[in-house]
Amino acid sequence: MIIFLHRLKVKFQTQIHLHQFAKYFCWNQKQKAKLKKDFFRKSRSRKIVEWLDPEQRDEIRSWWLKFAKKYKIPRNAIYFVQDYKRSYPYGSLLGQVLHTVQDLKDPKTSQNLPTGGLELKFHDYLKGRQGKRLILRSPKHHLDAGKVIEEAQNGADVYLTINHYLQAIAEDELEKGVKAAQGRGGWCIMMDPYTGEVLALAQYPRFDPRDYRTCRFIRSVSVFANFFF
Repeated sequence: MIIFLHRLKVKFQTQIHLHQFAKYFCWNQKQKAKLKKDFFRKSRSRKIVEWLDPEQRDEIRSWWLKFAKKYKIPRNAIYFVQDYKRSYPYGSLLGQVLHTVQDLKDPKTSQNLPTGGLELKFHDYLKGRQGKRLILRSPKHHLDAGKVIEEAQNGADVYLTINHYLQAIAEDELEKGVKAAQGRGGWCIMMDPYTGEVLALAQYPRFDPRDYRTCRFIRSVSVFANFFF
């Protein structure tokens, strides 16, 4: 869930205390400074906070409705947008093949930007399409949302032949082998000899898509994906 803020009069913006937002998050000074910068940025609407839990959304919405009523502000001046985020239930397993998408989106298309691997290879199939909604304005409620004029379209699903049990074994054994040989890295492929299906595709050092920002091997982890797919 993402919070957006529509443009308001300056007096209302100054009355909305930033600590009302910040208190719902465990933020450091740098994150609070960014919130303040985004909050007062001159724009018709701007993104304030990303990836809220349902509990945080409900708490902020409860506070905001009371605040908007007290100061006679359109209650939908702050609104929430549902978005999707990649999840990795198996952690770093097959991370070098799957890869991930960046936190920031393309400002023109609002689409996630892939970091490599299958995310990049099949990006045109996975990205889907943004929908459009007509926004109606009136003297009292100039931010009322109107009807949907173009439905959003979900991205396609991509199915792999990878067996996650074999993949886990391949990654563990490869790591042991590389460390035993005191090598810098290694690769391992397991295929079905009758069908040619790839059952496991391992690389060491590993790539964890949940922590791609600190990965030192981003340029090399896409080799398998580009070769086989």
